[in-house]
Amino acid sequence: MTRQKEKRDDGDAARKVGAADLADQNLKKHIAAIHISNRLTLTQRKASNVLLYNAYDSLLTARVHRIRVKDLAEAIGFNTHNLDPLKEALKTLARTVLEWNILDESGAQEEWGATTLLAQAVIKGGFCTYAYSPDLCEKLYRPEIYALLNLSIQRKFSSGYALALYENCLRYRRVGTTGWIAVDNLKRLLGIGDTDVYYQDFRKFNDKIIKPAVRQVNETSDLSLDVDYQRDSRRVAAVRFRVSDNPQMLLFAHNMVIFVIIAVIYPKPWSWADLMAIPAIMLIMATCVWVSFCFGILATRYRDIGPLLAALVQLLFFMTPIIWNAETLQRQGAGQWSKIIELNPLLHYLDILRAPLLGAHQEPRHWIVVIVLTVLGWCAAALALRQYRARVPYWV
Repeated sequence: MTRQKEKRDDGDAARKVGAADLADQNLKKHIAAIHISNRLTLTQRKASNVLLYNAYDSLLTARVHRIRVKDLAEAIGFNTHNLDPLKEALKTLARTVLEWNILDESGAQEEWGATTLLAQAVIKGGFCTYAYSPDLCEKLYRPEIYALLNLSIQRKFSSGYALALYENCLRYRRVGTTGWIAVDNLKRLLGIGDTDVYYQDFRKFNDKIIKPAVRQVNETSDLSLDVDYQRDSRRVAAVRFRVSDNPQMLLFAHNMVIFVIIAVIYPKPWSWADLMAIPAIMLIMATCVWVSFCFGILATRYRDIGPLLAALVQLLFFMTPIIWNAETLQRQGAGQWSKIIELNPLLHYLDILRAPLLGAHQEPRHWIVVIVLTVLGWCAAALALRQYRARVPYWV
């Protein structure tokens, strides 16, 4: 009877990963499991986090833990019909030596240790049974030092380096910066081994690992990262990440909730043309990127450009038909100025997104202007990056 009760308890504990919404599943991940030196792939790192979430409440009271294979596969996002990737991930976790460097608030080493990540892993009867070493259980459960990792955000990552960087920066959300991290330490934290000769060149490490990882964190997660470089003569000796909340992601999510509510209260017939809002958003995002490249370089070189841009953006806002439209000008007796509005590029970007969302008629001229501006802008951005990218560190 006792054995059957233990099995029922294990089954109940295993259901919580699959039953709850991923958005509500926040893992208190000890920084000892974050500031680690390892070669975990994206799937292995995701599986490690889900297994820890499943076992967290009973880390100190249970020797083994169980989770449904179906729930584990769903949580990390892979096909349950082929368990070979999962088995390979579990084998790797079971033989991986977990070496951790706990960093203090300034980024300096505070504690070092090593253990195996999983003591065992068994798949049988649709369940995955696994265990941690006693020392690791103590380290993982200590609640006073941790980073809060949301599993729904983890599921969106497609790069293991980006997920590792995201986890390492989570702790510093309130501090605002990770402190200076030596380049060799950063490579180990992201899973770059000493035998990877290709990444010994910092330019390659920066272009292939750091920049893509930062870009994916900013586009995918609730964090916004900026990178600073510390130089020793001409060599980059350390890297610092400035960490803040991602306001654009939160603002976009809040605005979409308002749109959905209004669409439910005031329903309208939908058509296939309304799907043009998707390429419109993509064009707007592409434009934001080239604008940030061009004006970022310009503002770095000429410091007065920043305040000037702020005034210009405010002026363009009042010149854009957001809180007024062409009919308003007609009623006010200023219809002759309506043609001048066409010179405002924000009008065209606004219309290609607003028209499909409201079910209004879409005019091709707005799309043509936006596409032409996007192409020309990216050409200008490519030219600016080619000519002035190497000079930016000296301007800063």
